[in-house]
Amino acid sequence: MIKLIRLDDAKVHLNLDVCNDSDLLLKVEQASAIVMKELKISEFPAEWVIEGSSPAKYEVPADVQAATFLVLGDLWAMREGSVEQKDFNPVSSAVRGLLGGHRDPTLA
Repeated sequence: MIKLIRLDDAKVHLNLDVCNDSDLLLKVEQASAIVMKELKISEFPAEWVIEGSSPAKYEVPADVQAATFLVLGDLWAMREGSVEQKDFNPVSSAVRGLLGGHRDPTLA
């Protein structure tokens, strides 16, 4: 499973000292999948590959990471149904704004 952010960075973002790593890893993977779906990609784009790295290593753009952190925060808050679920959508306008420059424009 592709992860757009590191587990340690997720802990810092959520201000977690102690947590169940497997639960947090699942949320990181889910947030990454949501962001990738919004970007309409299923794997790392070639432009994210760090040249000369073997095996291939990737540098995820900062705005894509920021969007993933926003989605992660919403998923983490919802993990036990502690937030009103009626209108829950982790892809907020802020997330869309951060990702807008990475999406191919749709032809009308």
